[in-house]
Amino acid sequence: MEYIVIIPALNPEPCLEKLVDRLWELENQVLIVDDGSGKEYRERFQKLEKKCIVLHHKENKGKGEAIKTALQYIRSELWEYGAIGVMDADGQHLPEDMEKLLMRAGTNPRTLVLGTRIFDQSVPWKSRMGNQITRKIFQMTTGAGISDTQTGLRAFSSELLDFLLEIPGERYEYEMNVLIYCVKKKIPIIEVPITTIYHDKGNSCSHFRKVRDSIRIYRKLFKFSSGLSSFFDFYGIFSCLGGWNIRSEYRSPSAYIAQKEAVTAPEKVRMTFEKEDGIIPEVFIDIEQIPRIFDNLLENSIKYAVRLPAEIQVRILKRNAKVVLEWRDRGPGVPEEKPPRIFDRFYRCDEARTIKGSGVGLYIVKYIMERHGGTAEAENDGGLKIRLYFPERSKDGEDIDRRR
Repeated sequence: MEYIVIIPALNPEPCLEKLVDRLWELENQVLIVDDGSGKEYRERFQKLEKKCIVLHHKENKGKGEAIKTALQYIRSELWEYGAIGVMDADGQHLPEDMEKLLMRAGTNPRTLVLGTRIFDQSVPWKSRMGNQITRKIFQMTTGAGISDTQTGLRAFSSELLDFLLEIPGERYEYEMNVLIYCVKKKIPIIEVPITTIYHDKGNSCSHFRKVRDSIRIYRKLFKFSSGLSSFFDFYGIFSCLGGWNIRSEYRSPSAYIAQKEAVTAPEKVRMTFEKEDGIIPEVFIDIEQIPRIFDNLLENSIKYAVRLPAEIQVRILKRNAKVVLEWRDRGPGVPEEKPPRIFDRFYRCDEARTIKGSGVGLYIVKYIMERHGGTAEAENDGGLKIRLYFPERSKDGEDIDRRR
């Protein structure tokens, strides 16, 4: 069976030539689509034309359009190929892994084969978090569990060629659309483990535009699902994407609230959000630690909910020099004399909240808040209401409390 490999390329590095050479050694035809690269790359593509087919876009149209340009060419000019592969031009995919996927696709007609990476500690944290969030949302919206929704290494038999050309999408969202449409049409998806390669912690070789391409991808996912269509579903993930560098910085805590709602199944939680005077103040927070606060609050509210979905009301307001975030659930509350103690280590209020737990979740919440120069309080108010007090950011970028 004949195999052909599609490589979309934008301003490619010299490693693309070595990649093509190795694919040829494995006896694979190669089809490169120059997706509007600069004039300085013209000579590189001319060298590649001696070894493979090179198609050109006069301007950058996006990865999705580059893949479809190649598929159209294969359908009209190279119809004899039995299996088709797609891989990136930046050297993050091994030709040997591409060969494994092509062989699986060749023996599994009308099946999409994905090269699945292992997201261990060697993978940049931004990429690990991105895949984790997207994987959870994909499963929630489609019901399908795929361990690497963002992989660019894929293969399929030629029977899927027409189907793939009909799928909408111009840029990186096309790859997500392919997964969504395969699930819709009940086309099998096989995952094959591959070698995980990143050139540096920032994944600098990638042309993925963190903001604009993320919006495209998540918009399609939310459109697919009627259960995740609120403003928070979209804004929460978008906000989370903006905060992947592990450092303290000024940010609104509402982003993390939205993230928690977006990655939680709608049958488990229903959240409402209010902001005083329509303004969301910014505070100085450790973006690595602050999600732990909302993990614990969300877990606590779901655990003690009278029924699911747990109803959670979130308000953000300003009081003096503090930004106050109120988190109120509709659970049974706690005895009137006990609210101050629920932040104590290992304290559990068994009289009202009888579900077993470790007694450290709310202790962690207050501990992290105090490390931020803030604090946490609790009271009964139609359920348990927890207030988080953050120091407000001043106009000159300092915390107001720290200047006193």
